[in-house]
Amino acid sequence: LRHAGYSTYGVGKWHNVADTNATSSGDRSAWPLQRGFDRYYGFLGAETNFFSPGHLIEGNEFLPLDAYPTDYYCSDDWTDRAVRFLRGHQSASPERPFFLYVAHNAPHVPLQAKPEDIAAYEGMYDAGWDALREARFVRQKMMGLLPESWRLPGGSPGVPSWDDVPEERRPLMAHYMQIYAAMIENIDTNVGRLVAELKALGRWDNTLLVLTSDNGASSIGGPDGAANIF
Repeated sequence: LRHAGYSTYGVGKWHNVADTNATSSGDRSAWPLQRGFDRYYGFLGAETNFFSPGHLIEGNEFLPLDAYPTDYYCSDDWTDRAVRFLRGHQSASPERPFFLYVAHNAPHVPLQAKPEDIAAYEGMYDAGWDALREARFVRQKMMGLLPESWRLPGGSPGVPSWDDVPEERRPLMAHYMQIYAAMIENIDTNVGRLVAELKALGRWDNTLLVLTSDNGASSIGGPDGAANIF
């Protein structure tokens, strides 16, 4: 794309570097700027703390950060920087096409969301995953997304039916689903922010938006997760 005249920007997760090279003295040949990006802001590796990332990188350098703002949340930060890249591009070279890669680490582990986002889903998952799965399947049929002839398959191997989950553990499992939903809603909000910015800059009608995902729910840490992985 660079050879075709595009400006290239990358934001967020970059899990394409060996851990031994995700260091100040490591080989940078697999870092974003050496893989085709003009500018990059984010972190290297599979996961990090959403409220206090282990490190942030701008370009080819680690940022010297001692602390994060009390309201910091990395999914919002990625979008803030993406918007800044878009505005800078539009002001400097509005005639040039661009490629913007925004790699959210959510909803990868660790499951961490803002308290107000979690609270919005209070009680929504108390009926358990089996009832929720059935309700979503019925709704998808009503919306015409699935043929009437389709039948809901059995549960995934290793996932117990909700009835088999001990009653004292159900609030914890429901809370995990709340957190996951809160992380997804935050991503939805941030994608909306990017769309709004593209429209404000007059670029929306000539922009192709591709949304893709690699991970779903993660089994890292087992059903109960880990008490502390950072």
